[in-house]
Amino acid sequence: MVVFSMLGLVFVLSGLYIIFKSSKWSLKDRLITYTPTSKVQSIAMGLVELHGTARPYEKKRAKTPFTGLDCIWCGWVIEKEYTDLNGRKRKHVLGRGEIPCLFLLADDTGEVLVYSKGANVDAKYSRTSRGCLNDDMKDFVKKHANHWRDTLMGIFSISASDMVFTEYFLAPYEKTYVLGTARNNPLIKGVTTEKNEDGIIISKGRDIFYISTKPIDQIHLQASWGIKSYLVFGTFLVVCGALLILI
Repeated sequence: MVVFSMLGLVFVLSGLYIIFKSSKWSLKDRLITYTPTSKVQSIAMGLVELHGTARPYEKKRAKTPFTGLDCIWCGWVIEKEYTDLNGRKRKHVLGRGEIPCLFLLADDTGEVLVYSKGANVDAKYSRTSRGCLNDDMKDFVKKHANHWRDTLMGIFSISASDMVFTEYFLAPYEKTYVLGTARNNPLIKGVTTEKNEDGIIISKGRDIFYISTKPIDQIHLQASWGIKSYLVFGTFLVVCGALLILI
């Protein structure tokens, strides 16, 4: 009986947590649904939704760390592969992070700077490298090793075949959706674009900051399914847990 009660409690708590997670999907979907799409020329300060073509900002072009491809946002993971005592392949994460990028979002009325640091990103592309440790990868590891403390001690003594370098990124020159906060540019003094004289920048604020190359209707569909699936599964766990506790 105690086992049933404990299992029921785990089910209830797990279900409530999943239902709570669905609220985040709901918040994102509501903001996407009820925030009107603005034109660059008519941007107002605060939360803004934009849709246009992403272009690299020539003064600060960003590239992926391991393959050197142009990007407007990049997340990276470095892992070590090993075999456990049961003979199964495992991965140990040595480090992960993102490369914040400045890029321009352009529509038919102008262009505005976007700073992608801290964004919730639907990464369209990914590249994985195994079995090699080129100069770019070594330089990147050396640059970031101080952030990983002891996890990278002896990294260069690890066989190159054990290392896995993965990068997730968005490429420029694609239709891009941005939901973020418009403000005066605090990053670089005097940075303006030809059609955006006030130096406005879109970046992370108190509200959601979301970047995607998916069509808006697909973004809505994804959020809607996320909300429904989380709610249904969470409610199912809560009901099952409550029944187990009663039993």
